[in-house]
Amino acid sequence: MNDNEHFSILLIEDDELDQEKMTRAVKRLGIDNPLLFANDGLEALELLRSENAAGQIGDRVVILLDLNMPRMNGHEFLVELRQDEHLKRIPVFVMSTSDRPTDINLAYDNQVTGYVTKPYSMQDTYHTIEALHRFWTCLRIPTFGY
Repeated sequence: MNDNEHFSILLIEDDELDQEKMTRAVKRLGIDNPLLFANDGLEALELLRSENAAGQIGDRVVILLDLNMPRMNGHEFLVELRQDEHLKRIPVFVMSTSDRPTDINLAYDNQVTGYVTKPYSMQDTYHTIEALHRFWTCLRIPTFGY
């Protein structure tokens, strides 16, 4: 593993089935990056801003973000994230069931790194996560924190 591959993956997703699909895909593909979960945007921001964030996440993270969640949805999360000096450079990939142009455009307006429509089958999930992981390991992921 080269130095750039040391990062955590934060899945912001309220659906337990989608969380389980992600866990299975990461395990099956042999991806050894730490996988963390938040059930909505507020929980994710609390985690990212916590005093123990470095201990839980490390100094590099890639976010997989659902859009439709309670309390704070994905679009609201993106606005808040991009306004935070310590968090605004974190790469975010939206993974949503929505393929509406308004959702896609709004996500890119808030500087997402990519937008993927959620795969329905487990096999498609494996292919999607494998492709994303190959891409992530080529990125120069910025550090974040205080």
